[in-house]
Amino acid sequence: MTVLRDGKPVYTAPTVAIRTDAKPGEPVSVVGTLSLGAQTSLGDYALAITVSDAFADAEQASATAVTDFTVIPPHVP
Repeated sequence: MTVLRDGKPVYTAPTVAIRTDAKPGEPVSVVGTLSLGAQTSLGDYALAITVSDAFADAEQASATAVTDFTVIPPHVP
């Protein structure tokens, strides 16, 4: 998982191995959280998640999904 700003990494999480009892072809769900912290600059970012399958053919061994998000000022009532 990598957080990018202006196309440059600002945070890269260590790679984590996920073990599952799923049979080949069955979907696997993984859920997590990311806390950016109060020092994070306001603005536009991208979150890239890459998943690798050690048992897949080389052409299908990994996939990356990227989504954009914006850090905005906190709402103060």
